[in-house]
Amino acid sequence: MLKVEEPTLQTKTAVVEYQIGLTDLTHLAQVVSKVPPMHGEPYTAGIVLKIKGLTNENQELVVQGLKRVKGVVDARADVRQGIAIVHLQTQWEEGKDRPSVSLDRLIGAVEGASGLTVEP
Repeated sequence: MLKVEEPTLQTKTAVVEYQIGLTDLTHLAQVVSKVPPMHGEPYTAGIVLKIKGLTNENQELVVQGLKRVKGVVDARADVRQGIAIVHLQTQWEEGKDRPSVSLDRLIGAVEGASGLTVEP
């Protein structure tokens, strides 16, 4: 189930609600890409992961692990907040397989690269 709220000029943000397990993140990114842009720039789809034990020493491992997931365009980690922000691919070439990003794959990438735990 997906619910998309139209963006406003004040926020420049479109909010998409979904149920984990019923919607893959690639589908979510595709829905976001179809929201009409308010300021000429297309929206990007991203997800925030809360990571237990994130430090300056392991943040690059987290980022590298996330960037290796097919369909992830960019990833950043914020040690102060204990989060990683993952930007997802929203468009792909016609006839090519679309990437299939799932929350499980992102969690596995973090845990496999750094040994850290993603919090619910």
